Amino acid sequence: MHDQCKIHRNFTPPVRLVAFYLPQFHPIPENDLWWGKGFTEWDNVRAAQPLYAGHAQPNAPHPLLGWYDLRDIRVMRRQIRLARQHGIFGFCFHHYWFEGKRLLERPVESFLDRADDPELQIPFCLNWANHTWARTWTGDPAILMEQRHSPEDDIAFMRDALRYFRDPRYIRIRGRPLLLIFRTDTFADLEATRKRWQQACAEHGEAPPYCAMLQTYRNFDPCLFHMDAAVQFPPHAPWLPDNKYPLAAAPEPVPDFHGYVVEYEELARLHLEQLGTEFTHFPGLVPAWDNSPRRGIKASVFAGSSPEKYSRWLAKSCEYAMRRSPEERLVFINAWNEWGESACLEPDVRNGFAFLNATGAVLQKLG
Repeated sequence: MHDQCKIHRNFTPPVRLVAFYLPQFHPIPENDLWWGKGFTEWDNVRAAQPLYAGHAQPNAPHPLLGWYDLRDIRVMRRQIRLARQHGIFGFCFHHYWFEGKRLLERPVESFLDRADDPELQIPFCLNWANHTWARTWTGDPAILMEQRHSPEDDIAFMRDALRYFRDPRYIRIRGRPLLLIFRTDTFADLEATRKRWQQACAEHGEAPPYCAMLQTYRNFDPCLFHMDAAVQFPPHAPWLPDNKYPLAAAPEPVPDFHGYVVEYEELARLHLEQLGTEFTHFPGLVPAWDNSPRRGIKASVFAGSSPEKYSRWLAKSCEYAMRRSPEERLVFINAWNEWGESACLEPDVRNGFAFLNATGAVLQKLG
């Protein structure tokens, strides 16, 4: 198991690394109803099974964090300490808003309520994960929580977001609060939506948000959606048909396995090739990807990831980001703790601190 290697506390990285953060690891009434009493993402992680020869499942978190419950603020304190010790600049919290109803909000609200806590001092921003929830994990198309946009909801959403923007830890670009949008194609008229957001901010003395779209569901060019920038969000690849990659045969798969097994290096190559566009483009990468804990025999696996391969991808992404002005030198990592998709910087029992150590080493070499 890889031991922890910390970077020097006074070191200032040349690039701001922002890791997506999943607030799913605590029970909520809705998940109790939909998936069973006490359900969290850990249930999927524990139940994962290998689907082909050499498939590295299941995995488990490192004992330092364990099977944590995000209702305990001490967990986030430990996570933030780890992140800062290895050069992570900030977290981008997935934000779930459905016409005024919030889901999985407790960890972020606890973080927001403790702006003066010295152990919770990490910059943050929000990614509005504005997609409809359905039972797709099980192949059932039944809708659980539908996302419906409207002019009234545009205003309500922004008025609520203002309390996050006011937090001194909130990430800004040229004085504007950074807001990420998961699915830009679900809005009827994003130009009109942004005007409503701008007006709501102006009424409360706030600068208009710096809006960045995730490159998901074939949404690639932010100019088409009146957005300020685009953010790569591997393994989404909107420039490929149906987000699918060339298939690689899985060795000795279990019966009925009909997922995807593709080389991790192919994923890195495809995303790096797309950098260099005319619009503002924030690189994104993933340390690993295997969503079999969620998808089972329908999983997509990018096999062969390693701290060394991740390091090469991160270094090239950072080199690209360094061409921009200092405030726009952002690289997004998917993710800090997406355990159901095996996309984790957090230490685990298999790799220990290797991915975190690799992150810090890349930054120190660049700096």
